Amino acid sequence: MNALPTALALSDQSVGSLAPPDLRPDLTGLTPAALAALMPTEGQPSLVRGKALWRWLRTVSALPTALPATLPEAGKDALATLASKVRLPDVTITDRIASRDGTLKWRLSCRGLPVETVLIPTPTRATVCVSSQSGCTRYCDFCATATMGFLGALTAGEIVAQVLIARQASPVPVTNVVFMGMGEPLDNLDAVLTAIDVLEHGLNLSPRHVTVSTSGVLPKLERLWSESRAAVALSLHATTQPLRDRLMPRVRRWSLDDLVAFMRQASAAEPSSKSGGRHFFIEYTLIDGVNDHDADADRLVALLDGVRARVNLIPYNPSTVTTYRRPAPERVRAFQRRILDQGLICLVRETRGDDTAAACGQLATRPDVVSSMA
Repeated sequence: MNALPTALALSDQSVGSLAPPDLRPDLTGLTPAALAALMPTEGQPSLVRGKALWRWLRTVSALPTALPATLPEAGKDALATLASKVRLPDVTITDRIASRDGTLKWRLSCRGLPVETVLIPTPTRATVCVSSQSGCTRYCDFCATATMGFLGALTAGEIVAQVLIARQASPVPVTNVVFMGMGEPLDNLDAVLTAIDVLEHGLNLSPRHVTVSTSGVLPKLERLWSESRAAVALSLHATTQPLRDRLMPRVRRWSLDDLVAFMRQASAAEPSSKSGGRHFFIEYTLIDGVNDHDADADRLVALLDGVRARVNLIPYNPSTVTTYRRPAPERVRAFQRRILDQGLICLVRETRGDDTAAACGQLATRPDVVSSMA
């Protein structure tokens, strides 16, 4: 298990000299309706003004450092009022790295917290992989992010700012956002739920095109399911409790039995698939010789009995900070076929950006974390 980074000690004198924190919300963490409440017309919220701000945010070529002086639907006085009530997100780009397959990774500073964000384009559309924390609280044994420790949670505005940065650089429309970067989203659930709301109403991105990946934090998983229509992806990675405890030591309090029981209950309450009911994505990282045996595939199918699930197999993305290996392609295909033959939908996730440590499980804001297969 990785130790938390040592905190810097501050003297009494230095603490006394610190400026008071700016508690104003980030502009990018507010929906048009929330912005409207801050720019009323004759004492009433002006949704027209709130929508105008988001039209402007969708068209600027870079993350703004100041509000516009005026907009057709929001005059100088209204914007001056807003400027006193919100702040621009303190997010700066420290590095931009391009993979040979077109994947882009940004290293960002959010109030000084190091974060990574990834854009995964295809010929017609793109997905943005956002971080919800700097580092992570979960310390999964196979994930490079665990080497950072936990440095801090991001605000909703900082999460949305990552999407804006990637959207501005994308050669194709951004149609999907996945909370699969740094951090356990459910440990920062309020900010994540707010960000999903802002993505829908500010960036016109349906919650159906937003996926939140979690290691399985009950009861926050129950809250995410009930309070949002975003897709939910459970990082499972093991089919026995002892192996999951070894790979994911900080989630052992939420057992496989409890997680599956919740998913079965939630699945039973959903309408039929023909009428658009939700399902769970099951993320399963295949690690050579660890969890990629035929018996693991059979147990996975049995475990998901009664769960409306789609399995995403993720061939392990090696890095220089772990000793695990990716299974051979034929082992991955055999594992997938065994699941498909038993009636479950099962896809293999395409590996993207592993030459620049931008692939799943490689984000760590460290230049030494690179794929051993690059």
